[in-house]
Amino acid sequence: MLTKTDKKNFWKNYNYETMLHLACKANMEEFAVSLISKMNINAIAQPDGEGLTALDIATKNGLILVINAINERVPSSYVYQPDNELIKLVERKKVECEEDSSEDSNNDSEEDSNKDSEDSN
Repeated sequence: MLTKTDKKNFWKNYNYETMLHLACKANMEEFAVSLISKMNINAIAQPDGEGLTALDIATKNGLILVINAINERVPSSYVYQPDNELIKLVERKKVECEEDSSEDSNNDSEEDSNKDSEDSN
């Protein structure tokens, strides 16, 4: 079942796949190219629930026309900007977890160096 997002004006399913994702997965190259011409840049660049964009799927499936169409519409410097509050929350949690794990790594290395200095005394 596809649901319409509020602000981005495109449809997605429960796994955040747009029609473009689905067309690329089904190797429907001409249909995908026609979708690209009608979609906004944010919709084209949206990752699905697995973090894959339509470009990722098109590349995996060798859909040259789709790859070219996406590259023409979406600037290479463009970064997808999610508007969905749940996605923003998940992204914040990912960053927090990465920061926590990096702090843990730093603490572990400090403990190891302290232990090494104690062992040498």
